[in-house]
Amino acid sequence: MQTMFSLCTRVDNIIIDMDSFDDKYLENQEFSQLIYQLKMKYDLHLFGTQKDRYVDLEITQADISEFSAILSNLKIIPMHSIILTNSMKSIEEAHKLNLSTILIFQSDDINNYNKIDHKHLPDVMLDIKTVRKLFLKNFLYGNFNELSVQQTKGEGYVFPLGEINHPLLSEFKANLMYAGRYFVYDDPRSYIHCLSTMILRLKSFKEYAVEALASCLHTDIKLTLGYFEDINLITVVPSKPNQENHLDLLLNHKKMDKFKNIINTNLLFSVRTYGKQKQAGSFTERAKNVQDVFDSRDNISGHVLLIDDILTSGSTAMECAKVLYNHGAEKVTILPLAIMQSNSNAPSHGKIKNQLDKEYKLNFNKKDGKAFWVASDGDYLEYNKGKERYLEQNSYEDYQFDAIPFLS
Repeated sequence: MQTMFSLCTRVDNIIIDMDSFDDKYLENQEFSQLIYQLKMKYDLHLFGTQKDRYVDLEITQADISEFSAILSNLKIIPMHSIILTNSMKSIEEAHKLNLSTILIFQSDDINNYNKIDHKHLPDVMLDIKTVRKLFLKNFLYGNFNELSVQQTKGEGYVFPLGEINHPLLSEFKANLMYAGRYFVYDDPRSYIHCLSTMILRLKSFKEYAVEALASCLHTDIKLTLGYFEDINLITVVPSKPNQENHLDLLLNHKKMDKFKNIINTNLLFSVRTYGKQKQAGSFTERAKNVQDVFDSRDNISGHVLLIDDILTSGSTAMECAKVLYNHGAEKVTILPLAIMQSNSNAPSHGKIKNQLDKEYKLNFNKKDGKAFWVASDGDYLEYNKGKERYLEQNSYEDYQFDAIPFLS
């Protein structure tokens, strides 16, 4: 099975966190069928503390705090495994062990998504029917921007995560869309993550990055307009004074011609310069760092779609949203190219090297944006082969299983 998961080379094991699913799932026939069908095709492991459910299946009596011990006992290799859950806490714990994750939801769960911690997002968010297609029919689903930049064929989505609040002024709220994730350099997922690298190339104004991400943003906007049909203005988070804005290149690209009547990249501007957000400290300090640094050239009305590159704490985007509200906006939706993820504290992976001990780095073809690996001596490696080497060279197969860290 081909996978779109950032730390998965193949799917051998599927782990289901049974305790995360309430009665509406456990008594759902479609959910039950999914479990039995997965058991026929994969090495299926059910974890849970309840003994009165699915009595004909073996359920390991454990909760998420015991994941590492269970992986050790069962010799489950994280890079060949995916966990299915309805709990964001499970996803956070799974990320500590390099486990790929799927958040399963039903339509009426969406009202609870305001509680989602956007710093620990799953690889994908799917309903039961789509999970069946993914594992039993080999359809590919995932965050659109990640699939697109990796040039993985499949069906991508842009998903509403509910509301995000201004860190200092809770009366200001905005909708947050999820189209992809961003991983910092020292996260083990970053090295092989095409979207994270492509956004950095956009910040460096690489032409192929502009082309690739303009295509992404076109689809992102189209899918977002499917959720919010009342959007009547699209603008961007502004750059610092006297600096060119890489986001302007995307919004003013010819691929945005369909939306040009409602795009205004000159609406917001910075009234003064400010320090780098990543050096500001806590999320509260980040919010203070950009407090009152933006303004609007015009009064507006209606529903505004605000484009950002990487949403970390949300401080900068929400400060822009505050300005939009103060100038007449009735609703604001934030659409970032990617949402920053908290560091995984899973075991690190050594960078891949060629026979001359030269490290491979992720790069993109200037003509079509296709990802590949290149060493300093010019040696090339196909992307998927490099990704597999990166994950397999430090697989848990090579570890002493009693050395897997226990979760606190």
